[in-house]
Amino acid sequence: MCSSVDRELLTSSAFRAGLDAAGRGYLVSTGRFALRGIGRAQELYTLDPDIASDESWPGATSATW
Repeated sequence: MCSSVDRELLTSSAFRAGLDAAGRGYLVSTGRFALRGIGRAQELYTLDPDIASDESWPGATSATW
């Protein structure tokens, strides 16, 4: 699925819901997608490209998100 939306990381809404407010702030929606084996379309999230490209962010790399 990552290659379909050109992202290196995707998370579910359930994963996002388990994060604290600060953690949720690092993720942005990529939209709703039909997933094999899941009855309804699911909202998927990825790292916010603005945060991921910020060199002052811990763990930031030169990778393009």
